[in-house]
Amino acid sequence: MTTKNLQQIMDGEWHEARKRFHFPQLPKPRLVNDNSNGSVNLETLKITVSEPFITGFPKHGIDQAEAFNEVLTHELTHFMRYPGSPLNVLRLQKATQGVVAEGEHASQLRTDFTEVQTNLYMLTERKHPATAPMRKVYQPDQKDTSARIIYGIYQTASGQDFGVKLSREEAAAVKKLQGIDFLNKKDELANVRRFAEVMKDYRTQRKQPQDGGSQSGGANGGMPTPRAGMDIFDENQIREGLRAFARECGSPAEFEKVAEQILGEGKEGKTQTMGLLPGTGRDITLMARNFYSALAANYAIPIRKKPMVSTGSVYPHSHAPFTFEDQMTDVDPFSSPGILPGITKKWVRVEGQSFGEQEGVPSNLLIVDNSPSMFMPSGDKFISPTDRVYPHIVGATAVSNAYLANGSQVAVYSFGSNDHLTGFSKDREKVHAELRRFSARGGTTFNAGLLETLVKQSEGACDITVVSDMGISNLDSFVKSLLQLPQTHRVHLLYTSRDSSLSPYVASLRDSFGKQPNVAIMPLIAYEDISKVTMGELSKSVR
Repeated sequence: MTTKNLQQIMDGEWHEARKRFHFPQLPKPRLVNDNSNGSVNLETLKITVSEPFITGFPKHGIDQAEAFNEVLTHELTHFMRYPGSPLNVLRLQKATQGVVAEGEHASQLRTDFTEVQTNLYMLTERKHPATAPMRKVYQPDQKDTSARIIYGIYQTASGQDFGVKLSREEAAAVKKLQGIDFLNKKDELANVRRFAEVMKDYRTQRKQPQDGGSQSGGANGGMPTPRAGMDIFDENQIREGLRAFARECGSPAEFEKVAEQILGEGKEGKTQTMGLLPGTGRDITLMARNFYSALAANYAIPIRKKPMVSTGSVYPHSHAPFTFEDQMTDVDPFSSPGILPGITKKWVRVEGQSFGEQEGVPSNLLIVDNSPSMFMPSGDKFISPTDRVYPHIVGATAVSNAYLANGSQVAVYSFGSNDHLTGFSKDREKVHAELRRFSARGGTTFNAGLLETLVKQSEGACDITVVSDMGISNLDSFVKSLLQLPQTHRVHLLYTSRDSSLSPYVASLRDSFGKQPNVAIMPLIAYEDISKVTMGELSKSVR
């Protein structure tokens, strides 16, 4: 059979496979004369199917159309159900990493679990006639105990013979796993933990291809199968998954451990040299490595764009019928068959507009307190921002994103016993890193003179944002001196504590600047406060 005929068969089976899932918007699969990817490869929504793999089944009595339908339905099941989303991949990885410490082992357990789900769906829900025969062709290696146990699950659940004779130990493991309802999405996280607890002692080193994304062995026996991880989704889906997962994590360390492991699953099933999947967008890489960057991405701060102003010049904008009162210079000869009223077309000219030079989204100087008092939620014990989530860091990161997303520059002065100044920059990763700086010991120092010099050097208007518990003795005088500078546009004082001992400082600021039109004093203590800042004063940053 020619490649053209095979492509036609695959196109027909692709239609049938998609119909069962209500036609997800995915491109047509492509047939490739290459078995480095084993059976089928779904990567960033692009599906390729190995021609040698498909053409090998007729000698085993399996029709090529059925083989196409099986592998395409299998991959669509991964995309739509198991795991179904990047967020679910992250959740499952977190669950398995709670059972085994080593990340690659946890990934293998997660992948096996989603393969078991998918194959059981194909066997018991879809009842696909080719699923069992195709896997029987590819028997698991005798030494791959975990694959043999999983084949035992398939045999027990479907009542079909997969050609695997289980040892007593393997049969006992199958019996333990029989109570798991693999297809129950509601209890999925509890089920993957139960699965991992049983299977963690049966780890087998599996063969990896030289240059493909498929692994040999595991839940598909000897049949090479791509790992159903993040690489089956596009960057927008991954970005949304990371944002949502950040909201579910109790600490930055928990998030970063899972995210880096998942995105580090390269095409050879092992962590890439640079740590993340090749081709991953820079913003996704930043979010995966930095919990606060991912969490802050859930908060959007709208800042008004530059207003349009008239330029005084006019330009041809649209057509209108020509009349005898009109100037001949307005005639558009290329759109008119002749010079006759009602037939001839003239140009309607409008005055041009451009962005005003004096207004726009200004630069921002973020002044963030990194002193130990900022990281003592109970008042007496220091807890690192890597071990606990601090809303003020999330809020400051969201503020920086508002300016950076509009093409403006952000400078960061992180003060405390560990002072550090970063000049104006558009480098998101650099800015976010400075906002996470902290001091475990020492007092609070504040170099007002240095900041005034930096503001004076700013090109154009500059917003000032202070994030602190406000326990700074000379803050009033500093803000007053800033307001005298022509570069200062707005000042936002975001206090981070309701501690009664710090109340006089906030009260003093309200007395001094409460009626100042371009000074805002607001709390940044809880996540709800970020939303208030987002929808309130900062939306008026450009007057």
